[in-house]
Amino acid sequence: DEESLFENNIEKQIYLPSTRAKTSIVWHFFHVDPQYTWRAICNLCEKSVSRGKPGSHLGTSTLQRHLQARHSPHWTRANKYGV
Repeated sequence: DEESLFENNIEKQIYLPSTRAKTSIVWHFFHVDPQYTWRAICNLCEKSVSRGKPGSHLGTSTLQRHLQARHSPHWTRANKYGV
């Protein structure tokens, strides 16, 4: 269920390599791919989504677009009510 999905994601230690905590709400739906750290894995469909080019700024825009396009009800609910 959705609640255990969020709890499970918290257990995956959502931190950047610099140990700065990730603050975007998208991280409730994704975790960093341990093999390819410039990619994130969607917790809803397990699709790997690029966060940018290795060695450059890694953002969340593509992750947001994935949620809007593929998981709109979940994304809308998270933005409306928080997670």
